Amino acid sequence: MSTFELPTEEGTRSWAALRHAAVARGARGLARGGLIHAEIPAGGHARCQEGCVWVTADTVSGDIILHAGESRQFARHSRVLVEALEDSRVRLGA
Repeated sequence: MSTFELPTEEGTRSWAALRHAAVARGARGLARGGLIHAEIPAGGHARCQEGCVWVTADTVSGDIILHAGESRQFARHSRVLVEALEDSRVRLGA
């Protein structure tokens, strides 16, 4: 289990706590600072349709910044965390 911590107004939340959040499928609108946690199958993608998002995944080193129209495909099954850097729309899936 990861010890990855996220700052929030109330303190911090662990990656383990986020895994219990609803898994996102299809396109989702996110207000600035909004978070999505999802599992993406091998060959799946994260696509920013509007705005700008920060993506981190347990199978990728480093951060990923996606602007409107950009996407990232994941070669292996990945747990991802997406944060909207501004009001955004993101699609996660196979």
